[in-house]
Amino acid sequence: MLSLHNKTGVSLVICCFNSENRISKTLQFIAAQRVPEHIDWEILLIDNACTDATVDIAIDMWNNVKSNCNLKVITEMQPGLSFARKTAIKEAQFEYILFCDDDNWLHPEYVFNVYTIMSKDTTIAVLGGCGVFEPEKPLWKYSSFFQKYYVNGAQTWAKSEHWVYGASATIRKTVIQELYDNGWEQITTGRKKTKLSAGEDVEICFMCYLMGHKIVYDDRLTFKHFVPKSRQNINYLKRVNYGIGYSHVLLNCYYMFFSLTNTTIERNLRQWLFKASINFMKAFVLSLFKVFTNESAEAQKEQLTFQRNYGSFISLLNNRRKIAEHYHIINGLIRKTSFER
Repeated sequence: MLSLHNKTGVSLVICCFNSENRISKTLQFIAAQRVPEHIDWEILLIDNACTDATVDIAIDMWNNVKSNCNLKVITEMQPGLSFARKTAIKEAQFEYILFCDDDNWLHPEYVFNVYTIMSKDTTIAVLGGCGVFEPEKPLWKYSSFFQKYYVNGAQTWAKSEHWVYGASATIRKTVIQELYDNGWEQITTGRKKTKLSAGEDVEICFMCYLMGHKIVYDDRLTFKHFVPKSRQNINYLKRVNYGIGYSHVLLNCYYMFFSLTNTTIERNLRQWLFKASINFMKAFVLSLFKVFTNESAEAQKEQLTFQRNYGSFISLLNNRRKIAEHYHIINGLIRKTSFER
């Protein structure tokens, strides 16, 4: 069992899989953080089965910057963002764990603001920031039209929908490790090598909220989300949307608690499969009337809708039993925690 008495401070975590083309710039912004001396902080780079020079580049770069903060490299060989994050949570020294993606360029006072906000409100379990779309040039001609599909803008939904995206989000260690100590495991895995799965950040938020904690967005936390040219295209976004649709279904075991329905999870899964089948067929029929080689933004948007519906349909076909089992585990944890309190 992990200790529930963590030191107050910020553990900044970068989870990496083959990040050699992005890590130097991200570390430059981290090195530029203005953190007062009374605030303890550390940097953890999680090597999530990298096969390139990410670690060597990061170490070499950090050895050549002026910073009073140490960079520690930790290896997690099991592919998957959720596994990398769990390792980081275990290894982090401090209470506030800031997950900075390898393409996030933090504002110079980001770490300081995280410390200030989390210290003032102990009911916050997860704290989200505001990403600003920073595309690599030359721009894809549809970059402005599709920028909403990337981490970008204010997370105005945080209070009502109880989640923030994982990019540059901060998690309170005592909250998340208590979940782990009680046997909670995630049903989502997040991105795994080149597989663009999603939802592991939303799942953490949902579970923390169900356990009575707050999910908060604060616009004082700003960062640039760098998007390379290799990710500015419809094929990349199709893969992302398939992953979103697939993972959204896995999170149905949490939506059940928000809906306060009296029906069983098994019955709801049958209903969701029927609805997903209808949505998938509608999207498929619509696609027949669209020329997929048509390069208009609206035509490409239809492709993304199709991929999301397809991902949901496939996930429901494959994961109904898994979702039902996870629902009952969550229900048991909530009942146990409510009884203990």
